[in-house]
Formats: sequence, C-alpha cells, structure tokens
Amino acid sequence: MARLIELTHVKNSHGPVSIRVGDVLLISASGGLVQSGSSIELGGPYIPATAVGSEVLTAMGGPHTMLAWARQHGPATLEIVTGDPWQETEVTVLHISVEE
Repeated sequence: MARLIELTHVKNSHGPVSIRVGDVLLISASGGLVQSGSSIELGGPYIPATAVGSEVLTAMGGPHTMLAWARQHGPATLEIVTGDPWQETEVTVLHISVEE
C-alpha cells in the first residue's frame, strides 16, 4: 500500500530518502524542481485551502507545500526551496531513492 510521507524539515535530511513506487512525499517548501532523474514527479507549490459547504476558503500568505510522487524505480535529485518566497529563501538538495 502506498504511503503519504511528510518531510517537515528538509534541511535535516541526510543521505538519500528511500521510498517505494506509489509513495507520495508531502514536503514543507515554497518551491522546488527535479534536478535529475525521472522517478519522481513534483507538484506545487500549493497554498492551503479548506472546503466549507460549497465554498473553498483559501488561506492568506505564501505557498508552503510541495508534493512528490514516486512514479518508477530509480534515483532522483530535487532542489527544494524553503523560506519566504518573496524575501529570504534557502535551497536544499534532496536525494531520493525510489525502490520497487
């Protein structure tokens, strides 16, 4: 069964993060890109919103969530941007190993 794996402190991730095909990473970040590899599909950044009845309420502020889907076996390298996207940001390189 696929897992939803939350990465709240990307800067503290040492070495490759090992996940399985079908897993989804929920990453606390304001942006990012796939630097290398084709095993990961990256989506976002997203801002939080909540459905209340038939209306969707969107929070104020910057985006702070990225999603990464493990699509196939293999390595990937992501550049993850944390911090305020309009002021101070920091880029962290995240190595992912997708297992079968």
